[in-house]
Amino acid sequence: MERLNVHLKNRLADLSKAKAEGRKIVGYTPGGYMPEELILASGAIPLGIIRGGDHSMVEAAGAYICRWIDPFCRAQIGYGTSGEDPYYNIIDLLVVPVTDNNIRAISDILAYNTDINIYPFGVT
Repeated sequence: MERLNVHLKNRLADLSKAKAEGRKIVGYTPGGYMPEELILASGAIPLGIIRGGDHSMVEAAGAYICRWIDPFCRAQIGYGTSGEDPYYNIIDLLVVPVTDNNIRAISDILAYNTDINIYPFGVT
């Protein structure tokens, strides 16, 4: 547990250092559909984007999407469009494995409303 705590505490600083050294950071939404091996094979660093815990981000997504999209996806939209989330700000590409319309909303809304490079992965 101590090793995990240290890793999580230093994760953003480690990613910033790697980016400064020229490494690319590829974020992806969870679900097991994005093979991290593809990202690693390209020399980039995979970063699972699983943000949550701030209900104001869910509410902020209301400016972009209807309320019946699931709260996890609305939170990702809120974090991504806020421009304030350090993990969304550090990624070079966000891969969104399109598995349903809720997840697809993340891809569509962030592609249209932000400067984040989006790659919808799967059936689009």
